[in-house]
Amino acid sequence: MNIVVKILILFSFTYTQIEPSQGLVNNAPSVWALKNAKIYLNSTDILEKGTIIIRDGIIKDVGLKVKIPNDATIIDMSGTTIYPGFIESWYEYDLSENDNTHNKHWNFKVNARRDLSKLYQVEKKQIKSLRELGFTAAHIVPDSGVFQGSTCLIQLNNDADVIKNSIGQKIAYEVDGWGSDQYPNALLGVVALLRQTFIDAVWYLQSKRKIDKYPSYNMPLKINNDLNIIGNWMEKMKPFIFDTKHELSALRSFQLGKEFNLKVWIKGSGYEYRRIKNIKDFNPYIILPLDYPMNPDLKDPYQALSYTTAELKHWDLAPDNIIILSENNIDYSITSFGIDKKDFRKNLKRSID
Repeated sequence: MNIVVKILILFSFTYTQIEPSQGLVNNAPSVWALKNAKIYLNSTDILEKGTIIIRDGIIKDVGLKVKIPNDATIIDMSGTTIYPGFIESWYEYDLSENDNTHNKHWNFKVNARRDLSKLYQVEKKQIKSLRELGFTAAHIVPDSGVFQGSTCLIQLNNDADVIKNSIGQKIAYEVDGWGSDQYPNALLGVVALLRQTFIDAVWYLQSKRKIDKYPSYNMPLKINNDLNIIGNWMEKMKPFIFDTKHELSALRSFQLGKEFNLKVWIKGSGYEYRRIKNIKDFNPYIILPLDYPMNPDLKDPYQALSYTTAELKHWDLAPDNIIILSENNIDYSITSFGIDKKDFRKNLKRSID
């Protein structure tokens, strides 16, 4: 079964009001009963069809046989998984010193054989930092290559227990630049490498099966773990997660997915609002960073003139990106990747407001 992690984030703000209300009053329910969810109490204790009672933004009860208050609004959460806290959707782990050279692909940027659930080593400082932000689980992703390896989901406890391995196969448009003598050293080469590798992976699986069926009529096939993994990933429709830097990169990823019949997720750039109609057509899942631009310094008129219209427009619209995704029924999760604690809290509140 493909892993689908549903992230439930509840925000509750209470204000003391002494003035008369102006206009219509939003009287949202304050008591919720979430029924029939798969609930992780911790990495080992799991309730298959549990109930959570929430009153005024605070969890009051969790269990299999919980009495639901008469004033509760009931939501059927069948088919969803609930963890006790935020899930960090994008936590990059340095794999520069971890390279299995056995039966690998000919290109050094194809590293699909990497398995983060086996390679990840506990980083207590980073785990503590994430827990202080309210995260209790994290999606661990590799940080180098074009095909970078399979990701995993861990619990942010002292042992970093693996909750689920093989979440997705991460892909990045990584180049060494024009000064490099190693291929690919330009975006055009990266796209060519991606397309050729997908084609090779399909061929590899087909050839392997034919040789296994008629061994006496065919020469043995040289083992290639990367092509084998990519081919199986394609056949089983498991997610390929593209790390994108702008909205055109996201659209390029979706087109590759369409060409090779891939299940595509993307790590967004925050610029999705600029091509929202095109992106919506692909019904995507997006891991969304909350890295908003700093407030422009417009006190000095000469300094103000240095900002382009595009920069000022993005400063104004970046916090609305998450709202625009919601309005277009696009599934997403959030990540604190690339920003410090203070900015993450500020940007999260800015998006909610």
